[in-house]
Amino acid sequence: MQFLKQLGLAVALTGMAAGCSLKEEPYGFISQTNFYKTEADANAALVYAYAILPEIEYYSRGFITITELPTEDITLKPDAGASNFEFDRLAVRADNVDLTTTWRYAFIGINRANAVIGNVPNITAMAQANRDQLVGEAYFLRALHYFNVVRLFGAAPLRTEPVTSLTQVNAAKASVQQIYALITDDLKKAIAMTDVTRRDGRANRVAAWGLLAKVDATLAAGKNTGVPGYEFVSDAAGLYAEAKTMANNVLT
Repeated sequence: MQFLKQLGLAVALTGMAAGCSLKEEPYGFISQTNFYKTEADANAALVYAYAILPEIEYYSRGFITITELPTEDITLKPDAGASNFEFDRLAVRADNVDLTTTWRYAFIGINRANAVIGNVPNITAMAQANRDQLVGEAYFLRALHYFNVVRLFGAAPLRTEPVTSLTQVNAAKASVQQIYALITDDLKKAIAMTDVTRRDGRANRVAAWGLLAKVDATLAAGKNTGVPGYEFVSDAAGLYAEAKTMANNVLT
């Protein structure tokens, strides 16, 4: 009898559930048409651009692995992956997973920075100084990613707008000279648009000075030491002088 009661209850509940229709109301939907309207949207977009940096296969581990393993400054664990051993032995294949992952994360970061650069200037519901600060930080981020790309890979696609359709996926490579021109221009914009206020985890004018000093020194050293691809550099002494000025700005 107890079993029949339980069976009857189960059948009744099943019938009730079958007779219900669930109508879900979304709490929110973000798209190109309803985003980039407020200062909060601008800040969220920039935080999203920064969020690629601490990814485990980028700045948390991957970038360090591929740049430090060949120098012997760090050593491998016995159970390290095969891709790590390629860097340790200076025998890196084109399909090395650490290398291709770094490429992917760098361009994800570039695309996110481009989204801020392309959309935040159109947000009128915020103070000009705040808008400039956020866009200036995005210029810094784009320069940082491209500085990583050009040093690791040389010529690469040069993207200054966010990818919004599949037709934009395939892009021709730009020269090392063209990429460095963008990096330098982006950092000078970052210097002009940002302030010197320290914000944890964020770039400011001081960071842009420091990165431009490193870019200038890299270009000058590449020219003076005959690094392939840096033949276009015409004034190494002038670049060293600018690097010194930028470094002094950081210190003072």
